[in-house]
Amino acid sequence: MDESGVFEIVKTQVLSVLPDLEEQSLTYDAQLADLGANSMDRVEVATFSQQELGIMVPSEKLAGVNNIGDLVRLLHATLKQSS
Repeated sequence: MDESGVFEIVKTQVLSVLPDLEEQSLTYDAQLADLGANSMDRVEVATFSQQELGIMVPSEKLAGVNNIGDLVRLLHATLKQSS
């Protein structure tokens, strides 16, 4: 799966956790906190995205994620390493 596929999965998970968001507000530069996500929402997005991709990212790596693009790149890199 390429990075754009991972982005689509993350977008789907964000919209499931924050259903009032408009899809066009979900860009690589968007920060989940700025979109109204609390810390639990952010954990859910990361966890559900990992589950859908069938991967596990160490929590210390997730701590460095600042925006949606960072999450997508981290998940994509982990996915590539696992295959």
